[in-house]
Amino acid sequence: MQQAMDPLNLGNCEAQALRFKAQLRGKRGKWQSDFSCPTLSPLLEKQLMASSVQDQVVDFYYDLFGRVFSARFQVAIADRLRRDTVVREIQTAAGAASQSLTRFFINEKLTDGQISAILQGFGSLGNVLALEQISNPNETPEAVVERLLASGSLPDAVKGTIQEVV
Repeated sequence: MQQAMDPLNLGNCEAQALRFKAQLRGKRGKWQSDFSCPTLSPLLEKQLMASSVQDQVVDFYYDLFGRVFSARFQVAIADRLRRDTVVREIQTAAGAASQSLTRFFINEKLTDGQISAILQGFGSLGNVLALEQISNPNETPEAVVERLLASGSLPDAVKGTIQEVV
């Protein structure tokens, strides 16, 4: 009877967790606080958390790289196929860039709410960061950050976070 209700034979909590994860696709929720299962295996719990974190971070980088890079190249490249190729390459770079931040969030064991707040704060970078600023080979990343901090165009929460990191 248990197998009929749980075709993956994961146990009731694990099956519920997988269904819950499927329901979260396309949504940015707090699965940690919305789902509670005392017998959830640590491996599955880590997989659920990693998936949720990864989704948020990848979406953030896709949006950021889209605003900083893709939007500019979509206007500048007339040939549709070439333009699509460039946009795909930018998405690939965004996905690669997301990996270290995803690992950082998972290692720090931040909640979805904390991650969402951090990414929302950093979301303003796409509005104030110009391609010319980051493509200048004569300027260090630290100099770009210092100029952004001095410009006053970043939210206070982002300024504090950046100053802690730098």
